[in-house]
Order: sequence, then C-alpha cells, then structure tokens
Amino acid sequence: MLNFPEISMWGQGPWGGYGANPLPMRLQRLWNQTNKKLSGGFPYSEGIYEDLNKVICGQFYWNPDRRASDTIKEYVAFEYSPDVVGDVAAAVEIVEQNHLRDRVTPRAGKAHELIQAAEKKLSLQSRGAWRWRILALRALIDNELLKHHGRLEGKTLKGAFDELTTIYHAENAHSMPIRPPQIRILDTKGPGLPAAYTEAISASKPVAWWRMDGFRDRIAEDATGRGHEALCETDVTLPAPVSTNAGAAHFSGGRMITKVKELGETYTLELWFYNTTPNDARPITGYFFSRGPESRPGAPLGDHLGIGGTHIEQGKPLMGRLFFFNGHGANQVLVGSTAIKPNAWNHVALVRDKTHVSVYLNGNTTPEITGEAALRIPPSTELLYFGGRNDNFANFAGKIAEIAVYDRALKPQEAAKHFAVARSW
Repeated sequence: MLNFPEISMWGQGPWGGYGANPLPMRLQRLWNQTNKKLSGGFPYSEGIYEDLNKVICGQFYWNPDRRASDTIKEYVAFEYSPDVVGDVAAAVEIVEQNHLRDRVTPRAGKAHELIQAAEKKLSLQSRGAWRWRILALRALIDNELLKHHGRLEGKTLKGAFDELTTIYHAENAHSMPIRPPQIRILDTKGPGLPAAYTEAISASKPVAWWRMDGFRDRIAEDATGRGHEALCETDVTLPAPVSTNAGAAHFSGGRMITKVKELGETYTLELWFYNTTPNDARPITGYFFSRGPESRPGAPLGDHLGIGGTHIEQGKPLMGRLFFFNGHGANQVLVGSTAIKPNAWNHVALVRDKTHVSVYLNGNTTPEITGEAALRIPPSTELLYFGGRNDNFANFAGKIAEIAVYDRALKPQEAAKHFAVARSW
C-alpha cells in the first residue's frame, strides 16, 4: 500500500491563502496509525505553501521512525539557520494550533514574536527567500486576525495578502483554491462638508444627530446634546476618538443601534452614504437604515431603506436603485429610478408622513421614491439601526456620515438646501 497524504486542502480556504500551513502534529498522528501498513507514498504538491509538509511526509517514507518534530528542526537549520531552530520550531507548533481560521488563539502573538526574533538572526538571503517569507507572513496574518477579532481588515493584512499573491504568482488565479484574500483598506474619511453644512443642520433642529467626529469606546455621541448615544457593533470601523473634521463610520456587516423616543408616525431621516459593493454582487446590496423592534429573521415589522442588487422587483432587477420596504408583514416595496454608482458619496433624506413615504436623493426636490406604505412600527418602538436591518439581514458595506433624524416631515426644499450648502464650496 502506498500513501497519498492530504497536506494542502485540510481545514483552510483558500488553500495557502494565509501563508505556510505546517501540520507536523497532524501528520505525525496519522502516520502513527498507518505507517506499519504502508510502503512509502507519493509526495505531491498543490503549491509552495505546504513545503514543510512535503518534507515531513518525504522523510516518513525514507525513514518511517523519524519524528516530524526532528524533521522540522533539520529543515529550519538547513533552509534558514541553525541559530533559529528553537524559536522557529516553537512558532511552527503554535501556528499549527491556530490552523483553523475561526480558532486563532492568543498564542498567535507569541508565534509572531518568535518569528520576529528569529528573523533578526538570519542573513539577508535567508530572510528574503520565499520559504521564510511564507512562514513569517503566516505568523503575521494570524497575529493581525487576533487583533481584529477574526475580521479581514487593515493595511497590514492587505500588505501581507498582496505579498503572498506576488510570491505565488496568483494575481489572476481563481479565489479558490489558492489566491490569498483580497481586502479593501477601510477608511473613515467623511464627505468633507463645510462648516456651513453644520450650521444648516443645526438650524433645522434634528432631535438626534451623529456626526462621527467623536466616540467613547464604541459609543457614537449625539451632537444635539439630548443624549441619544448609539452603540456600534464590532464590524463597524470608527474614526479616531477626536477628529478636527467630522468623519464617517465604515460598516462591514455590523450596525449602529440607538433609541430615539421622540419619533412618532411622522419623522425624517437624513444621512450621507458611500456604498462599496458592486450593484450586481448581491440580491440586496445593503440596508443602511431600519426603524423597528429587534426582529426575528424576515423583519415582519418596521421601515427599511436600502440599495438593491440583482433582486427582481416590479419586473426588473433593482441594480443599485434605492428602495423602501415596510417589512414582510405588509410586504410593500417602493423603488427609485436612479442606479447609484458604488464608491461615491450620496445624500439621502427619507420622509415618512404617516402612511406616505418620500425619499429625496442628492438635492433633487422631485422625490426619488414616493408612495403609500402602511405604517408597521409598534407605537412603543424606539430602536433605530444604521448600516443594517433590524433582523441583521443584508447589512450594508461602506461608509455612513452625518446621520440626523427629525420628529417632523422635512420639506423637500429644506433637504435640497442642505445638499446645496454641502456642495457650495
């Protein structure tokens, strides 16, 4: 019997997308169960990222009694330097323990420290070789995942994945099996509004206003002084705690949640949004506003405003158009006409005047959306959600800034004035 071991695809995807995937303990355990029945095997490769696994298996076939841990030490001494055997072998042990992407442990930080310490002892040739880089990048990536609670975000991770892509020559590869994840740098730059915009919003007297210019922990402050603090979930990237100019919150699946008891059957929502999802990527590109009780899946109650994707509504795909939905209990949908391009700032004002709904886009006094929609919000409801729906379905990816809510129906000319002032500089 000959062995054909799984050294590439187990437990991780994309395969090798996070750098080296050493599995010495797993391979040793499997070898212990089978080595008396085998007469060697076929070392094989899906890519260079499992180089150490190939060597371990090849050594098993050459010398069945050789331990994987001894093979690692010989590999490290030969490929890197005899001076780093202890540190690198210890780091490899930790890296294997963190193999599954949803189970990266706090020991990832220790592995990264060991690799950094070892690198200082290497020659320039060794530290620049691909065998070292794929291991060093794996330790770095695991450490960044630990810092970001498993989220793929930040310049450091992007740089690591870009370097791996170059090492693998995987720029044009399919995302499975081998191309490393491609992530967008999440920024919190706002739309760059002038001081006159602040004055115009203040003059309109919102009952709550989140400017994204200051946070305490994960709490967004209410600029009106009425104390409507908003809690940001973990998948919301916040601006610096103190900014000279109002910024934006970057949403990547999480929501900003608050309570505003002053809103009744008539209210207005006004904000700026910056969508980063292509219009044809999802059935619903993303909900960026929701008012209603915390909900089970399906959201039978509430007012919800979002951007459509490939979902068919009124006989054609939404494809970037705004839409208003009052929950699956009433199942009424009002759809706009403008296909909104991603990666650009847009101003929107949603006005509900009892059963009538109007939505104004980018200063146009002619409503983008207008029509009747039954009011499906219980009188006791105070919850508002930004960046997602009240049942966490089809949440928004992108930036939101300058969220203001009013306890009255904002006139279209007033919303248009706000937009005009914003673009006056």
